[in-house]
This record gives sequence, structure tokens and C-alpha cells, in this order.
Amino acid sequence: MFNPMLHPRAQRAQDSANQCIILPCNHKEVVMATTTKTAIKTSVNTTGIDHVVLQVSDLKRSLEFYIEILGMTEDHGGSGFMFMHCGSQTVGLFEVGHGQEVNSGPELNHMAFNQSTGSYEDVKAVLESHGIAVRARRGDPRCIYFADPDGHQLQLNVD
Repeated sequence: MFNPMLHPRAQRAQDSANQCIILPCNHKEVVMATTTKTAIKTSVNTTGIDHVVLQVSDLKRSLEFYIEILGMTEDHGGSGFMFMHCGSQTVGLFEVGHGQEVNSGPELNHMAFNQSTGSYEDVKAVLESHGIAVRARRGDPRCIYFADPDGHQLQLNVD
């Protein structure tokens, strides 16, 4: 995908309501994109994510992964499900019924977590010591990608 701001002579112009990317073209300025900063008035005002729920095939195995490896803590649960604290958000694990498949497909591309302790190398080594295959994103030294026991794609952002 073309990013006009990567052009060596691109400029960003802005007024109180709009933002434009301007590229020089044959001694003329060409507006490539305009975005409006106008706020949309609505009766719904979201303030963050309360929780995310993942289907899992084995609740006990998944709890061990999310608590022992990723450091989450139990919040509340019941028969076949558990909610865990992940910072100020909550992650829920719901065990699927016997013979049902876990849906890790198009509903969720990946879930990203912020990591508060450890270097990239330290965090990577911890995951690998648990037999977890990790991968990086080219050009981004902060991101570690891996999968949970049911194949849900996860990301850790390491400061």
C-alpha cells in the first residue's frame, strides 16, 4: 500500500478541522488525502475494552498458560469458564462442549498485550522455555507473536 508520507518531499498541512498530505508534482502541489477531525455526536461513548472472550478446548490447560506463563490472575468463573485480570481489562476463557471445535478463525485476527517487565530477549526466552514457538514482525523490535494452546494468535508488546 502506498504511504504518501514516505515521499521525501511530502508535507503535512493542517487547520482546525482538516489534515492533508501534500505531494509536489511537476512544480504543483497535489492534495493526496484529507481527513476530517469533526467529532460525531452519539449517545454511545465507549471508554475502553471491558473483556475479550476466547473459546478453548481444555480450560485447565488454558488457565495454566494464561496464568503461569502470561501472568494473568483469576477474577471469577464457573463451570466451564473463567475470567482473568489482564491489567485493567478482563480475558474470558470459555470451554467448548465435547466434540465442538474452537473458533480461532475469522472472528479474531490476534489479541495484543502490553508487557511491563523484561527485555525482548528475556520475554522471548521465557516463552521458548515453555516450548512456545515465537516469531517477530520485521522492523519492529517490540513485538513478539505466538499462539496459545488452541491456536489463538497473541502478541506481546515489550517496552
